[in-house]
Amino acid sequence: MMSQMSDTEPMMKPKNSPDEVHRSVEYAASLKIQDRWLGLIDIKKSTTAQTEVLKAEKPNEVHIFGCEHFEVLSAGKSLWKTDLSGYQKHFESIDLTVRGGQLTLHNPSQLIIYPVLNLSALNLNLRSYINLLLSVSQNTFLELGLNCDVNTEANIGIYSSQKKLLSLGLHHTRGWVSHGLSINVSNDLTKFSLFDICGIASTQMTSLKNLNIEISTKDLFSVWLTQFKTQIIDQLTLSQQINT
Repeated sequence: MMSQMSDTEPMMKPKNSPDEVHRSVEYAASLKIQDRWLGLIDIKKSTTAQTEVLKAEKPNEVHIFGCEHFEVLSAGKSLWKTDLSGYQKHFESIDLTVRGGQLTLHNPSQLIIYPVLNLSALNLNLRSYINLLLSVSQNTFLELGLNCDVNTEANIGIYSSQKKLLSLGLHHTRGWVSHGLSINVSNDLTKFSLFDICGIASTQMTSLKNLNIEISTKDLFSVWLTQFKTQIIDQLTLSQQINT
């Protein structure tokens, strides 16, 4: 059973001090959002791209990578000590990643989005950032004519008819976040039945193709980016409102 399901926009409205408002105004003017489409790549190349941004430590820069991955079973940090050898015969590769969460599958025609940014520079905490990603994605689907449900509690993600369309997995360290989300576009969903998706046996997957929406991963990334940039600017604008 899914908890706290809502079709309303989960955007947050933080309260800020005058000093925080002043910093937000200055930061909004200097913010640089850089996006890059990487195409179909090995998952390790996306990890390298994110690591380079994290090492640079430029808080006024937001980097967003869009890509597809060759088939890989991705295991979150909580599973690093788990024996996954039984999955080797079913999947082309297995990758141990630093993100949160448990098992998920990446394969061609699934859109992967990796935003890398500094939370405090955007006046966000981890919870409000998760809500932002879900809101951006929900509005993206609305643009495509699809009204979805957002789950912000157990098995976080976006669903259509109780089947999961979008999965979320983040890495958070020293105020920075990386990794991100995957959206099933027109990828093969067959092998999702070979493991407990995000650790929950009852989870079933769907895709935009199954919901009769035809769009390429690259075009979907472009739509998502527009929504993200709009909501980030809105977030920084909200910070200018001093609550009395």
